Amino acid sequence: MFNTLRMQFGGIVCFAHSTTPGGARNVHALLADARRSVHGPNGGHHPPHVAALQFYTDQLSPKNLLEPDLRFRRQNSSREEGIVFLVREHLELEGTTSSPPPLVVHGRTNDNTPASDVEERDFFWVADFARLGVAGLKAGCVDMNVAAPEGLLARFALRGGTLSTGAVEKSAGSPIRAVFLNLSAVPPVPLQTYDQSLALWSEWEVPVGPTEATILLTSFDNGTHRRLVLSCAGLPIGDSLWASVKNVTMNDLFEVSEIIEPQMVPGMRGSHFDLHYRLADPVPVPAWVPDIDTVTDGKPLCPPGQLVVGP
Repeated sequence: MFNTLRMQFGGIVCFAHSTTPGGARNVHALLADARRSVHGPNGGHHPPHVAALQFYTDQLSPKNLLEPDLRFRRQNSSREEGIVFLVREHLELEGTTSSPPPLVVHGRTNDNTPASDVEERDFFWVADFARLGVAGLKAGCVDMNVAAPEGLLARFALRGGTLSTGAVEKSAGSPIRAVFLNLSAVPPVPLQTYDQSLALWSEWEVPVGPTEATILLTSFDNGTHRRLVLSCAGLPIGDSLWASVKNVTMNDLFEVSEIIEPQMVPGMRGSHFDLHYRLADPVPVPAWVPDIDTVTDGKPLCPPGQLVVGP
């Protein structure tokens, strides 16, 4: 019997669906380097972001030798959380390299907003960069035989399991739509062909165990390894380990709910979306960003994106 690992991805994360010349399919979660405060191509100010692997420390195995960079316990929480910062590293779940790429959930009809819980899990709500002028990614983003490019802070190879939307942007409990705008135009020009709900975060659920799950971290630059070992001890059979990969501001990193989900803060808008374009080659002109006029239950500073690359 196996348990599962439920890995949530939030912030500046691009899911690259790639096919090698030999026909092998892969899915990688790519985290753009946004550690420096900059002004984006559309005039927005982007505070420094950090890439991090987050987990509950009571799930660490006695075999684990990777000490968290930070440990903290939120107010009114009985569980301590740990954080390992990611700096130019490739991540994968050890022992799944021969597994097929994850099954991508499809449950949507032709609606622009999900009409049911089944539709809400559809990966469609993760923004399609191909519809936003992105034709490809920098060399080395998905090809592990090429040096990882500057601008790529971390990459997680997803093998096996299921990939879905964890939640979509909502207002008063109901899914809302985003319209993509060219903010360099005066007045901003809407991209009328792309009007839909957007994912707040995405989730990868993959079988592990039955005793433990090991996340292997390998340096892009010198090939050194680190291993984070999570234990299934104490979990009921069929239950889940929890972890999260985030590329967010330090403030957002610590504002998490009981199950490591993004905190719901009303009124935020998607001006950070253009940070995704740091991995694009060529960078599309204009770069489009989502505009959500209504007060929202979440904070779409930078909803995740996806792109199909390769032959």
